[in-house]
Amino acid sequence: MLCSRSAQYPYALTLTLKQTLAVSTAAGVTGRALRREDCIRIAKRFQQKLNRQVFGKRAAEVHGKGLRYLVVLEGERSNKHLHLHLAIGGMPRHVNPNLVPILRQRS
Repeated sequence: MLCSRSAQYPYALTLTLKQTLAVSTAAGVTGRALRREDCIRIAKRFQQKLNRQVFGKRAAEVHGKGLRYLVVLEGERSNKHLHLHLAIGGMPRHVNPNLVPILRQRS
């Protein structure tokens, strides 16, 4: 499906995730394994932050401006660690993706 839409989603990104989350309980802080619903929440938060950086907070939240996303969770049915693959489209022509802090490559 993505091959036929590659012109609409020219950017690809993989989010590697920590596999445990710290959970506060009455007994203290413990760790638990990352779950599917955690990954969904993480993907939505990443999209919110990226939309704010590209369009500005007001345009993203008040006027509903946003990029287009295809998100796939991998590792759920295998022995791989959970991670997210994103295809991103709708980047405005005036925005250089290399200058968007959240998209900069890490070394």
